[in-house]
Amino acid sequence: MKRLTVILLALALLSGTSVYAAQPLNENDEQVTAAASAGVLEGTDEGYELERNVTRAEALVFISRLTGLNGAGNNTPFEDVKGHWAEAVIAAFYAAGYIDGTGETAFEPDRAVTGAEFMKMLLSASGESGVTLENAYERAVSFGLLGDETVRELVMDNEALSRSDTVRLCYDYMSRQTHTPDLTEKLLSFMPEDESYMISPYSIKTAFAMAANGMAGETKEQLLEVLGIEDLEAYNEEIKEMMERYANDKVITFNTANSTWIFSDNTDSSFTDSYKNILTNSYKAEAYEVTNDEAVEKINGWVSDKTEKRIDSILDEKSFEAMQDELLAMLINAVYFKAAWQNQFNAALTEKDTFTGADGTEYELDFMHNNGTYRYFDSGDMQIIELPYSRRNDEGETSGLNISMYAAKGDYDYHKAVSAIDKLDIKNVRLSFPKFRTEYETGLTDIFRELGAVDMLAPEKADMSAMFDNEDAYISSAIHKTYIDVDENGTEAAAVTAISVGTSSAPIEIIDVDYNTPFMYLIRDNDTGEIIFAGEFKGEGQ
Repeated sequence: MKRLTVILLALALLSGTSVYAAQPLNENDEQVTAAASAGVLEGTDEGYELERNVTRAEALVFISRLTGLNGAGNNTPFEDVKGHWAEAVIAAFYAAGYIDGTGETAFEPDRAVTGAEFMKMLLSASGESGVTLENAYERAVSFGLLGDETVRELVMDNEALSRSDTVRLCYDYMSRQTHTPDLTEKLLSFMPEDESYMISPYSIKTAFAMAANGMAGETKEQLLEVLGIEDLEAYNEEIKEMMERYANDKVITFNTANSTWIFSDNTDSSFTDSYKNILTNSYKAEAYEVTNDEAVEKINGWVSDKTEKRIDSILDEKSFEAMQDELLAMLINAVYFKAAWQNQFNAALTEKDTFTGADGTEYELDFMHNNGTYRYFDSGDMQIIELPYSRRNDEGETSGLNISMYAAKGDYDYHKAVSAIDKLDIKNVRLSFPKFRTEYETGLTDIFRELGAVDMLAPEKADMSAMFDNEDAYISSAIHKTYIDVDENGTEAAAVTAISVGTSSAPIEIIDVDYNTPFMYLIRDNDTGEIIFAGEFKGEGQ
């Protein structure tokens, strides 16, 4: 058997085919048809030749089609590309600084390209700096690529690529470039760059889904597009089940409360029967009527009660006085979350240390410390760790929820962080993580207007006929407030979203992981992928 293995390996090397080679694609496979439709893959007299290896010159042609890099030239130091059919594209990549030779005067255009070489050239042509053969795998993962396991090892081990392998990589890149951002990614793009913040995409989505059920026509379609909801009726059932699952857990406290408030001084109308049924059955919304005189006290009391007093108000007397005469109703969602760490921090080990903000400002903070096993990934430019919440309490009860905080530092963004979650491996970690508390408030109307939900905010265009029969209603304002406290025991967090409806209309390796610079954190339901809270901590506000 050993002799046979050696013979097979020798044959593979002689033939130029990798021993890691995945099953060749079929011409009808999705990746092939997509690459062909995009003009990235072109056939020859022999068809697509999906089993043949790709040369270094051909790799540049694939990449130029992917990235749109155009140009020509003949000024290269490579003697072996003079008169070559790909001389112009090689010269264009060389002039742009995207490629190196394999020697001072050699490029080896007809040698089979390897996985790491391909990713180095592709990422460089995509604007990524500092990519080397040694870090190409990690940088590709950080970039959100290599989701296809069949080619991941080819890049990691720098093996030769077939045309099928290259098509898989191109398809992965095309999917990454054309991915549709989810609601969390859309919202985070509007968050401040110079201060800590936190939002609850779960709260925002729930509140605006309640509002969407009261809309019709283009107004409704615009909002659903922003929320990423394709089927509102299906989502109503989904949120009902999700809320019940969260509320019934015996270990993790995760309560979602919804309410509606009719302003009796301003209208004799009530919600339509169908709208009331949806809010009652799917959202368990509590229904209230208030006068203008009592509204601030009662609404703030409800908010404070549902968030365990962590958010004590959503309305203030001055701002309410300015809008009270045109208010028909308010829709409010409140979320309260409290969970203990699976790996508890020992409070006796907490000590002061320096946190350096993005602008270089230094803060003295309390840092928690723990040595243990964590799921962790280092892409070279971004580090991400999972801090799972405990699924068992002191009474021996077990949680049915699988919720974790993920903290990403370095060159992070939301898409990079989420893409890296399934790349985490168990590592021995010496963790240093700051205690922090953040309170944040933001308006949402301008954000939703920028995202495309414009009609609901315009008195002359809004169609909220599914909410009221006899009122010309529109969304006059939306406010979001959050609170998070992270300490040795775990995490306590709360959020409120209030929508106002107006009228007018190897050997054990210990990895030191210090979160002493700005980082993003996501609290995620690992079973559904739902992002419950998302924020950045930058050091101020202690």
